[in-house]
Amino acid sequence: MPAGMPTPLTPMFPPGGFRIPTAAKTFVDSVLLRRKAPVTEKNFTPEEQKAMQQLTSTAPATNRTGKRGVVDYNSYWSMGDAGNIPAGLDSMKTPMGNVKTTLGQFNYAHDTEGGTTITDTYDFNGGKWPSNLPFLDKVRQAMAYPYHALRMTGGTLLNAEDGQGRPVKIALAPVNPHR
Repeated sequence: MPAGMPTPLTPMFPPGGFRIPTAAKTFVDSVLLRRKAPVTEKNFTPEEQKAMQQLTSTAPATNRTGKRGVVDYNSYWSMGDAGNIPAGLDSMKTPMGNVKTTLGQFNYAHDTEGGTTITDTYDFNGGKWPSNLPFLDKVRQAMAYPYHALRMTGGTLLNAEDGQGRPVKIALAPVNPHR
């Protein structure tokens, strides 16, 4: 392949070094290292923060269940190509994909100064391995569906101790329309 030619892994291996995807860092911090400090805007790249601003500014006033201030999976689909990447390992190659894989559905509110606050709980929405599922079945599922296995393992481990995930509180600055 000619030098400088983009590959499917270019976003994770940009010129100048390797970048661990936000979704992977958050998983390791939350599930394996058991960090309980809130996930904030500092956990996301400027490009991912811009993706969150796009999502919250284009989300419908109410979602399909009638809730206000909610980004759900339909919100990602409405973003066109940027939001159509399924949540999973491939999604970690784009800013929108990292937001989708890290946060999934979340609540938001706009303030009077034009900023946005995102709140959620990093908990895999209660996904967990069934307690009666034999170990070899878990291994088979992990081999066939690696993202599903990570999600089930994450949900099982995060919710095992206290039934709580990790809080998410993201403060996005107002968008400067002149940039």
